[in-house]
Amino acid sequence: MIPKLLAAVAVLLIHSVVLAQTRIGVHAGTNFSNVSWKQYSNKKSTKFLPGYQVGFTVTTPIKIYSRQLYIQPGISFSKKGFQQNYEDYLGNGRYKVTPYYIEMPVNLLYLIPNQTDKNVFVGLGAYFACGLGGQWEIRYNNVNGRFVGDIEYADLKDQGPPRFDIANEKFNYGKRLDYGINMLVGYELWRNLQIQAHGVLGLRNLAPPNNGVTGNEYFKNMGLGLSLGYLL
Repeated sequence: MIPKLLAAVAVLLIHSVVLAQTRIGVHAGTNFSNVSWKQYSNKKSTKFLPGYQVGFTVTTPIKIYSRQLYIQPGISFSKKGFQQNYEDYLGNGRYKVTPYYIEMPVNLLYLIPNQTDKNVFVGLGAYFACGLGGQWEIRYNNVNGRFVGDIEYADLKDQGPPRFDIANEKFNYGKRLDYGINMLVGYELWRNLQIQAHGVLGLRNLAPPNNGVTGNEYFKNMGLGLSLGYLL
């Protein structure tokens, strides 16, 4: 499944590059990620976690009903996750879960007509993502304690047995592949420099399945971001 997704995006990028007026861009910025998490009818309390994203895009103009639109596929590396309050026998603190993703967004952009040299654009599209790993961290407030562990993407039947030392525990982020919706708005500062705000809403329930079957748990990615891009 993963090689097929990568191959499809690669073909789309190569096809776009050979078209006239196609522009390659690089971008980097910050993410503010969170999750929507429910177990049965109980909603887990989580907070946004800052992260980052870097990548590149290929932007190609197209015309639909005399409107100037742009198709923009891309690939990026993104640091996502969430954080929440934590308490155990050692005290209370902050629990952070930080997965790493390779993302493949495909957006349709519309350039809003105006009378100046500056351009405002809006976009809508979809993304596909693959989890590459990541880490969790517990940092206590009242003691000098910090624990760090790894993230796994596994079926519950394949999950490792519980350990007695918290430092070797793994957080099961569930399904490795994710997909959802992109929304963005941007502003062209100069001819080659752009600033862009975006939001992502995951549509796939990532909750760990048990023998291939997902129970009454719902776990979806979401987030906001701000990035700076340069068109080559």
